[in-house]
Amino acid sequence: MGFSSETTHDISLENLCSRQLLRLFHCLDHGSYGELLNLFAVDAEWQRQGKRHIGHDSIRSMLDARAKSRIVRHAASNVLCQVAGADSMIVTAYVTGFLYDNAQGEKPPFKITGPFRFLESTTEFQISATSALILKHTMEPVFEFSETEKT
Repeated sequence: MGFSSETTHDISLENLCSRQLLRLFHCLDHGSYGELLNLFAVDAEWQRQGKRHIGHDSIRSMLDARAKSRIVRHAASNVLCQVAGADSMIVTAYVTGFLYDNAQGEKPPFKITGPFRFLESTTEFQISATSALILKHTMEPVFEFSETEKT
């Protein structure tokens, strides 16, 4: 059984968009905010912790306000890509967030009691011949773990 060119094209776009989403989390976790902003359209929207940030300047300000002593890691899974139109793709994923406040400058591995949050991420991509840029990114909490450090 062969693939049609449309199916092959859709799979390539799914691969591109899911990789871009994973790249977003990697950049976020490692403070690579310039690279992270390059994943977003200039007028993109990021809904984070109940606030809307629209455009690169607003998103950058939000990122720069993050606590410098916090070490955060996002583990994404169950990535599902759906074609939403000729030039857009919606990518959903489950995201488990891990948090450690490293105010003392300790070295890894860090001792934590468990995950911080479990979220559902929804990201809309604008597809062009040369790129897949994020138009809108949201992460809604599904579970918050009660025994996790929340400093």
